[in-house]
Amino acid sequence: MASRRCLTTRESARTGSIILARELVAISAADRWFTYYYWLDDDRAPDYARTVDIHRKPGYDPVELFMDPAIKFPVLKVGSVLARRKLLGSRALLDVIGLDASLVKGSHGRLTDDPTQGPVFISGDPDLVPDAEVSATDVKELLIAHLFRSARTEPSSERARAL
Repeated sequence: MASRRCLTTRESARTGSIILARELVAISAADRWFTYYYWLDDDRAPDYARTVDIHRKPGYDPVELFMDPAIKFPVLKVGSVLARRKLLGSRALLDVIGLDASLVKGSHGRLTDDPTQGPVFISGDPDLVPDAEVSATDVKELLIAHLFRSARTEPSSERARAL
């Protein structure tokens, strides 16, 4: 079972963990995520809570990926709001996002406990991908290699086809 305590700066340096500006870094369990919902009553939730509004929300909100299950006809609701906006010039909120955090399964950005459940690097050019596991820090170099190798070879092959 994972430790559930905060590391001091000295402990983090010894273990290789990173602490910047003495921030608190919380890592959720593999099947959980931290919600930003600070209100206790959904009727008192701020306007942006039920909308896709990345600029006013204090963090990533994966619930934005789901329509509110309480809306019986979500397509009709979205259509009516968009029609009011377009035809009447209304500034109505497209408030179709629910506040049920249990809709989200898993967590956002957390490494998995089981490497077989982790990310997959797929390539059409196996010569550019190492046989061993690809580290997250190697992905940028691999993508650049794919881009520049294909940029070098594609124009010449297109030229050959044109001739």
